[in-house]
Amino acid sequence: MRAGVLWMTLAGCGSAPPPDPAGPGAGAPLSGDAPAPSGGAAQGAQPAPGASAQAAPASPFIPVARAPFDEVRLLPIEGAMLLASGVSAQDEADGWWGYPLGVLLPDGTIEVQKSLRLPSGARHVAGVVGRWPDSIDVIATGDTGRTGIAELWTLGPRGWQQRHEKHGNSFVGLAKMGASVVALQAPVMAPFFESQFVAVRGPKPGLKLTPSVKKECLIEGLDHPIQRTAVLPVAVGSTGDGKVLSYGRSCAGDPSLELWQPGATTSTILGLDRAKREDHQSASPQVLAGGADGAWIFDGFVSRFDGATWKEVEGPKPEAGVADAAVAGDGTLWVLSDGAVFARRGETWERTPLPEGVKAHDLATASDGTLWIAAGGALLRHGKPGERSGAPGGSTVPLDKAPGPELTSSQRQLVKPGGPACPRNLVVLYTFSKLTPDDYDFPLTRKALKGHTEFASARFAVTRDGGQRFFAALVPSFDMGQKLSALIRKEVQGSSPNVVCADPEVLRELKLDLKSGEVVK
Repeated sequence: MRAGVLWMTLAGCGSAPPPDPAGPGAGAPLSGDAPAPSGGAAQGAQPAPGASAQAAPASPFIPVARAPFDEVRLLPIEGAMLLASGVSAQDEADGWWGYPLGVLLPDGTIEVQKSLRLPSGARHVAGVVGRWPDSIDVIATGDTGRTGIAELWTLGPRGWQQRHEKHGNSFVGLAKMGASVVALQAPVMAPFFESQFVAVRGPKPGLKLTPSVKKECLIEGLDHPIQRTAVLPVAVGSTGDGKVLSYGRSCAGDPSLELWQPGATTSTILGLDRAKREDHQSASPQVLAGGADGAWIFDGFVSRFDGATWKEVEGPKPEAGVADAAVAGDGTLWVLSDGAVFARRGETWERTPLPEGVKAHDLATASDGTLWIAAGGALLRHGKPGERSGAPGGSTVPLDKAPGPELTSSQRQLVKPGGPACPRNLVVLYTFSKLTPDDYDFPLTRKALKGHTEFASARFAVTRDGGQRFFAALVPSFDMGQKLSALIRKEVQGSSPNVVCADPEVLRELKLDLKSGEVVK
């Protein structure tokens, strides 16, 4: 969730309407809370002596405050927790439009001020660093309606100041490198943009990403590789001893880790040998420090980097995958899976019960080590042994028992990059905004396709995933997808078509006469 996203944004074909203010939060589709495992585990998991075996175990999570936003996300900073909305917003009273933010203080107090509103069309906050209330740096991905924008903002005495903006890119996360904090910027549309590190705090980084090998990344019929780096990054992080890790995919679509040793500028590539299985619909990939020299990597699955090599670790609910994760100061790994909370201490997973009927959609550890979760429309803190009071002052914070709202497309890692092994490659051509007519027929795309009958086997359709609509071409092969993408990029100014591996819902199909470029009635 805290890392950047390979999301389906993208090419505008025609005059693009204003960006859709609906945007991302984090999490994965949630289903019912499963029974606690026998053998029990985390604090409060065992029933009291003499209690009925059927009694629900007490939860150590204490409801402290109502969440200020729907689909709220928790982003730790020093001295507080930054709260991000799941969507952009508009205040008609003062004409403001942007991305709402709030602050959760250690005592449970929440501040939502106009000064915290990020003046951006951000769809995803990929990382934050700083101390409250001194200064905060935020990396985010915005949206032009045609392609992504990598943005870096700093909150200081004069409010928010934008320090970096790069179209065609997105930020995938933050890493500490000596005295510096760096962000990794990745292309929304590979291979036309380069991945690169950007200094957020401290000296400018000298890290170099390993370039792709032409013979491995070149598709027959194209004069350029499908990506410009050996690993197309989707997440970045660092270890306690200063190693920097970029997680992503090779040209073949295999999970890969790019590693920079402390003080080094060049990297080595580590592959992962894992069983071929269907990817989980998970939150954004993450790389989290774990231990002095190790790290955890999450992409729906769980992998462990021990300082030299990495391997996959079975999650607490392998059939559901991991939607979000956080590491506490004592080394405990906390994860969300299917709306339930699990802790990993040593080599075992332990279920930590939630309040009855409640499912979590986000979690994070604060700078003081406290674990917080967002669930049931509230923010809950993991209490100390024996602590069962409600909010400060003894008040009660009600919890919503119904499942949380349906997550939008940009709230999940919807897709992975397209590739020869993908069963359903499609080219994302246009992202609908709220102003796009339902019967829009994409005139510039049709003009670009006129005469190109080599794409006759492609299906052109309006699709939907998680509530967001896209115009896409469903192609029979990755090779065709690359050629179609290259054509649209060349002919439609400002477009950034993207070949992805996904299977969205088809709302309506546009039958095109490719000889004339007209819609067949």
